[in-house]
Amino acid sequence: MRGAPVAGGRDRAPQGERSVSDGVYPSQTATSKGFPMSSTTDKIKGVANETAGKVRQATGDAMDDPEMEAKGAAQRAKGDLQQAKGEAKETVKKVVDGA
Repeated sequence: MRGAPVAGGRDRAPQGERSVSDGVYPSQTATSKGFPMSSTTDKIKGVANETAGKVRQATGDAMDDPEMEAKGAAQRAKGDLQQAKGEAKETVKKVVDGA
């Protein structure tokens, strides 16, 4: 069974895309491909980057590789910022929902 026509004359979104006719609005999805990520996603990615950065930094230190150590420190900082971004999004959401 085919869905109702959507903008552009297509009757279905291309494979892998979701459309309003699927009953899912773009704002309901939390992906990094064109839509904003949720606060939880930011926090999870932040923890992953922070952990990977710590490992890379320690490896660089053990191998006496200052470049690798610096890249690890940068990745760790990126993770810290992602986590802070997730916390900020959560705070804003709580304020907006409470208004």
